[in-house]
Order: sequence, then C-alpha cells, then structure tokens
Amino acid sequence: MSNATLPLTRIDAVYQTLMADLQSREPGTRLMPIKTLAARFGVSVFTVQQACARLEGEGFIVRRHGAGTYVADTRPLTPKTDPVIVCMDWAGHVFSDLCRFLVAGMHGLARTAVPLGTENPVLMAQRLRFYAASGAKYFLVHANMHFPFALFDEKCFARKTPICVLEQHGAAAGIDCHAVICDWEAGANMVTDHLWARGHRHLVLTGTSTMVPPAMENDTTIQPYGSAVVRTWRARGGQVTPQIYDFAYGTLDWRHPETVLDCLTGPDAPTAALSLFDTAAFALQKLLLERAPELAGRFDLIGNANTPWSQA
Repeated sequence: MSNATLPLTRIDAVYQTLMADLQSREPGTRLMPIKTLAARFGVSVFTVQQACARLEGEGFIVRRHGAGTYVADTRPLTPKTDPVIVCMDWAGHVFSDLCRFLVAGMHGLARTAVPLGTENPVLMAQRLRFYAASGAKYFLVHANMHFPFALFDEKCFARKTPICVLEQHGAAAGIDCHAVICDWEAGANMVTDHLWARGHRHLVLTGTSTMVPPAMENDTTIQPYGSAVVRTWRARGGQVTPQIYDFAYGTLDWRHPETVLDCLTGPDAPTAALSLFDTAAFALQKLLLERAPELAGRFDLIGNANTPWSQA
C-alpha cells in the first residue's frame, strides 16, 4: 500500500483541519483552548496536543505559556528574500545531506529556505498550499510516483516555480515543472562496476518482500534501482540470487538464519550482497559476524541509502 492510500490517523485528521483553519486566519489570532478543540473534534486532549505540537514544530503556530496558542506569522520578512520551500526526506541520509547542502547554499544567496518533510503526501500537499498562499515563489521537491503532481495545476501555484527531483521518468508527465531526473541506470552501473572490478560474479539481492520480487521481474515502476542493478548485472554475465529479508518480529534477526547461511555457502555461492533496504544489509552483516565470521571477512555488502549504516 502506498503512502497516498494510507488511512489518516486521528492526529493527522486534526492536523489537517487545523492547518486549513490557519490559512483563513491572520497572524496573531488566538486559537481555541486545547480542551475546547478536543471537544469540537470529538477526540482526546492528547490527540489535539500532538497535532498542535507538529504545527508548532513547523512554525505555523506559537504557544505562549499561560497565554494560549496563536497563529504564527509565516509571511516572508522582505520581498527580497525569495523564499524557497525545500520539500525533501531528511531521514534518509542521501536526501538529508542534499537538503542541508541546498539550504546552506540558499542562505548564502540571502534567500530564505524552509525545509519540509515528505512522510505523508496528503499532509505535504496541505503544507505546500499553505506556503503558496504565504508568498513563497520557489518549490524544490523530491518527488516519487506518489507525489500529488496535480497540485501544481491549482490556482495558488499559477505564478510559482516548482522544481522536482524525480525518481522515475514520466512521473510528472503533463505537469509544468522543471524536472531533475534520478538516473537509476547510472547508479546501477556504478555499483556493478565496483563489484565486478572486485571479482564478484554471483550477487545476492536482499530486501523486503515488496522490493526483491519487482526488482527480479524488472518492474521499473516499483523498483527502478533494483531492476536496473539486476538487468545490468545479468547483461555482464553475472548471476543474481534473490533473498527476501524475513525478519523475526520485534528484532532485526532473520527468521530463518540457516536458510540464509545455506544460500551463502557452497562452491557456487554468492560472494557479495546488494540490499535494497539498509536494515537487511545490517542484519546480514550481523548474521555473518555471529555465525560465519570467516565468510564475513571476504563478503562485500552494499546498502541502499536509507540509514547512516551505508555511509560507512
């Protein structure tokens, strides 16, 4: 299930309603007390507090101890600042590093950079509309196939400049935006060049059950990077063995470690692993160090950029 189809939690629903309400209020306007809002929405005080904490963290409201909660002033300080909304995932280290680099560069150009997260496309759309109404002109977004591109056709974006870092070709087809395409083919070539030069010819591809099968079946819509690696590796004459990361609930350990170790031993066993999920690479490394240390020393592992582990 994609993020776009996930049901909203109560906190998300209250957050969305409050965000929509804020857009019609002047800065400095006092909001209803938390208990009043909770009664109005039919939710707990805790739920409203969590939604308000998120809004406060994003700079949309200001809470003053003993005085109440107020609409923050998100308008640009001066027309010369040309605010740039940077909508990227700051949890994964690749795009978080890029986000920090871009924000620092924009500040160096005397432009206001406002970083936003991408964890929920529905909430992200609300935030982008809010900033479009506040005067921001430029929107730099990391967008996958779940991004609500139709958003940029709305009236509030009529004189805006969206710049999209895209994960798939054609993802923003028909949308008027500047596009920078992630080159999965080039990335796959870099990885295969590295592993091939180190003498590897048999690769184990690991990841979750939603990652490995699409990559093995060349489904570029779901797994553009994994598909490119498998395709490039096979084109060189290499062998790819799939190994789904089936972890034990509540741990990082493999549910069936013996099966994994059997896959990695023998005369024609894989000598390197590429993980489409960093946690799987970490778990495989942990398994080898604990159960087959002699193999761990000569086994190459490559992760896929969603935790600091693959920076090492």
